[in-house]
Amino acid sequence: MIMTDYFLGMVLGEANLFIGSEDVLHVMLYNNFINNNFSPLQVAREQTLSTPSTRIDLVVYDQSFTENFKNTQALPLLAIEVKGGAHGITNALKVAIDSKGYCSDMDKLEKEVQRGIESWFICVDMPKIGGKLSTILVEKIQKQCQKRGISFTYFCQGDEDFYYAPYDKEPSYEPINPEIEQGLEPNINQLFNKDNKEFVDVCNTLLEVNGHEANSVATLYRFFRESGLNVSQISLETYFSFAKTGGSSMPDRPDIVLFDKDYDGIFNLFKNGKKDMSNDKHKVSHLNTLIEVKGSDSVNTKNEQQRFDIYKKDVLKLSSWSKLLDEVEVKKEFVTCFVAIDRAKIPLSEELIEQLLTLNENKVIYICAKGIYIS
Repeated sequence: MIMTDYFLGMVLGEANLFIGSEDVLHVMLYNNFINNNFSPLQVAREQTLSTPSTRIDLVVYDQSFTENFKNTQALPLLAIEVKGGAHGITNALKVAIDSKGYCSDMDKLEKEVQRGIESWFICVDMPKIGGKLSTILVEKIQKQCQKRGISFTYFCQGDEDFYYAPYDKEPSYEPINPEIEQGLEPNINQLFNKDNKEFVDVCNTLLEVNGHEANSVATLYRFFRESGLNVSQISLETYFSFAKTGGSSMPDRPDIVLFDKDYDGIFNLFKNGKKDMSNDKHKVSHLNTLIEVKGSDSVNTKNEQQRFDIYKKDVLKLSSWSKLLDEVEVKKEFVTCFVAIDRAKIPLSEELIEQLLTLNENKVIYICAKGIYIS
């Protein structure tokens, strides 16, 4: 079994250090698989398996796998669905799991179990944003998983151990391995610099990574972790209350947000899940860098002008953040950065690259077969 109690203890030790979106849990798992000798070309986020219309949160292929994620028919070693984190103003587990312990993600995983794939349902409870699953409900979830051949684990932030239930074994409580590293102050100009060998290496990796854009984001997350930033400094899909635009009820969300080294990992919208207690000022006062990423297979199939237009739209979107932040009383210097990973056979022309790099004040990184371009 790949998902040992020790491996999960490492991941869940990190999960204790933030409150935010489920995506952060995904990239923590991704990072730990790479730490355990899997390649970024063998671990896929948002991956389609047996059902074309649905995606699995995280899929791990064996160490001989060399195919493109999008086109492969190969069976993975492992399929994982994660539930946890902030769902709007509340705890995602309260929304996703019913009173019988059932969650629709179980149906997705059951199809993979039937194909012989080790499948896990992982739940992380964040009581600071509302509620905590009862022991009885956790046991009901385990029974729902077990009858489908799905392994299950549950962790509640603040606990010293987690519920570990491989489908073919008796459940047990196992210790987490606390993550207590001290983070470094992010300096995006030093990190995203061609004199930084680690940055050049990650750019080469990004040109090899394929599939969903979430894989490019996960690769960058790992780069930041390897560069000394800790769990509580790096957020994905971060909500800010002031960032609602275009009449939408959903705020715009940067792909990656970096915070100062002393930040406490509070990435969600409202303190204690209460709408009258916005976390915006708290987050903005520690804001360091906002990053938008474009690097999916779907974008890379577009023609040159279409790709440029897509990149331009994201660069201009970053510029709107300065205006949006005027609504927040806290003033903080921060960097906005756009990263394009262009894997198309024919990269943008030098003329279009120059236009992209000089659109406005945002930092722009364009990575392609011709090289690394930095504004």
